[in-house]
Amino acid sequence: GGAPGGQGGQGGQSGHTNSNYTGDGVALAEKVGAFVDYNSFCIRLMGPMSMPQSKVFSAMVQTPFVITVNLNGKRFVCEPLTHMGIFAGGHVQLDQPNAKSYDIFDQNTIAAALEYQKCIDAGKCDDDRSAPLPEAKTGLPAAMEEITKDLDQYLANAGGSMFKADTLEELADKIGVNKKNFLETLKTYNEDCAKGMDLVCFKEKDYLVPINKPPFYASQSSLSTDGAFGGVRVNPEMQAYKADRRNLIEGLYVTGDFATGRHISLGGVKLQVLNDLSWAFSSGFLAGTNVAKYLKDLG
Repeated sequence: GGAPGGQGGQGGQSGHTNSNYTGDGVALAEKVGAFVDYNSFCIRLMGPMSMPQSKVFSAMVQTPFVITVNLNGKRFVCEPLTHMGIFAGGHVQLDQPNAKSYDIFDQNTIAAALEYQKCIDAGKCDDDRSAPLPEAKTGLPAAMEEITKDLDQYLANAGGSMFKADTLEELADKIGVNKKNFLETLKTYNEDCAKGMDLVCFKEKDYLVPINKPPFYASQSSLSTDGAFGGVRVNPEMQAYKADRRNLIEGLYVTGDFATGRHISLGGVKLQVLNDLSWAFSSGFLAGTNVAKYLKDLG
């Protein structure tokens, strides 16, 4: 059993760094005649992945007041993309050039997000476009002075994921997007804000705040993965089927992400019936129980 590159639980390591996760289990099972269902294989994508240390950046990318552009300098989603969830969002992120995107905001949108957060906390606004942002977790600091302090502290060592500029032209240069398209995108968006109608991505009127008050900020997001899933066809006892898909292989039991049965691969998108941890425990328990019975019967 095991996970061919999936998210692991050994010492907090993921399948991307744990050298034990090689995927050899699938090849070994196939070598002894097991049916490997290649149609079940998928890599569960995750996006947009942006984990800046700045509390302000972390909060802002979850709000509906940002606009999100790709390397072509164009919007492609009704913001925020995080509203879709990181798994569905990952497939949207994949479709963008180099699987990158940038969340753009300014002083206007920071102020709007702060008021929005206060309104939610007071129970006067519906929280229908972003997760609640309590200050104790990832939310905006309570005052603009604290927000400015946070920005200054972390932008000094941003490491290429957080950007600040005095003009939109300068911001476009810093993040490397198509400048002409980017400036046109911002011009169109600000005009739509004035009209109260987003004619590009159809964002709700309440979240249309112009981005025209410097300094301007950008947060880079990229694509990640939760690992690889799918493989050997198993029965309810976790015993592997032979290549004929009818008979079982004696003594071979398969668990975890190597085994099929807990998810559907819908065009490469993983739709799971059981979550990772539940499947790990249940498949391991079933396989272990049945292996013990099999060995006892042999003796």
